[in-house]
Amino acid sequence: MKKKLILTLVLSIFLFFTLTLMVQSNQDEIPLIPMRDFFRNPEKIGFSLSPNGVYWAFLQPWENRLNIHVQKIGEEKISRITEATKRDIAGYLWANDNRIVYAQDEAGDENYKVYAVDIDGLNRKTLTPFEEVKVHL
Repeated sequence: MKKKLILTLVLSIFLFFTLTLMVQSNQDEIPLIPMRDFFRNPEKIGFSLSPNGVYWAFLQPWENRLNIHVQKIGEEKISRITEATKRDIAGYLWANDNRIVYAQDEAGDENYKVYAVDIDGLNRKTLTPFEEVKVHL
């Protein structure tokens, strides 16, 4: 009889502490990060300084696609120099102080083309106008 009472008492204390810990852990539960946060475009990404150090370029969403933007260091004005609406700009680099070269898959077939554009967004030229060509920058 005494053994049963002690066993019941020990089990009751164990259950009490277990339930207390479960309630506390539910109250301290960290909120889940929404899945969409892992797949949305960043605000700005891929910063690159011009060879002369006067400008910096970066990728920023426009029309829900990553496009190249250029900003003169120390100024607030930002200029978008590409107009991608179907596919993101895959990558870019500075060709010189006033021109940027970038790669884009326009058809979604992973056949990227290379383009060059001035930092004011003018004078865009396709450097690889070939079909079914893979390029890497």
